[in-house]
Amino acid sequence: MKKTMIVMECLHRFCGQCIQKCLRLGKKECPSCRIHIPSRRSLRPDPNFDELIGQIYGDIDAVEQQDEKEIAKLNRAKNMNNAYAECRRRGIMQQAMHRRKRSTSSKSKLLASGLARKSNAANGTDVAENTAKTTQTKGEVLNNQPVAPGRSSIPKGQPFISKLEDPLTVNCVLRRHPQERMVDRLDREYIRTSGELTMHHLKIFLSRKLSFEPPERFQILTITGETSVIVYEDKISLYDIKKSMADAEEETILHFRIAPTA
Repeated sequence: MKKTMIVMECLHRFCGQCIQKCLRLGKKECPSCRIHIPSRRSLRPDPNFDELIGQIYGDIDAVEQQDEKEIAKLNRAKNMNNAYAECRRRGIMQQAMHRRKRSTSSKSKLLASGLARKSNAANGTDVAENTAKTTQTKGEVLNNQPVAPGRSSIPKGQPFISKLEDPLTVNCVLRRHPQERMVDRLDREYIRTSGELTMHHLKIFLSRKLSFEPPERFQILTITGETSVIVYEDKISLYDIKKSMADAEEETILHFRIAPTA
């Protein structure tokens, strides 16, 4: 405590520099008892207390310097002469440098891949045009002339087919029955799957998607009128339902509900 100041309102003592800074930056009150201090005029120096401290500790500046040296010595011993702190600082710097290098290399790779995709796209267009011309030429040769030995044989009279589609693929919409309240709707009602799937498979699918057990409680049906429905058995497949409908080109709309208990 240097240049001791005493607060006249409460007689508490503080370091002169500290109490003046407290009054200048904080609230104008005593830090100990919170009594109001109107201004710095309420502070009075206390040379007797400074003399008493000098007699006990001697030179205050020398004592503070000695304390600072002790603190620095303790810090060096605690940090092993700052070796650990220095290694940690270098490690952090190396990690930051490696991150910058990886970021720069990834950007370069992305740029190179983008240029490669553009080049491949341009080359792919040329290849597609050449393939189309070659296919057209082969089709004309196959339609007009017999196939030479060593080439892939295609029977005469059949057109050249470039893409085949599975005839058993069925597009259907699986919706909840309008009066059903025990289970929720499906997030995606549109389904494109094999026509060989039976109603039993759909019930298992609904049971897992809607977290309702057992699967046998579900009913798969179609609505034919305002009050009439057709409930399908487990062994009926999607392909059978598709064939039984009048317009087979449209999507198959199926409804599901929980079977009422007796």
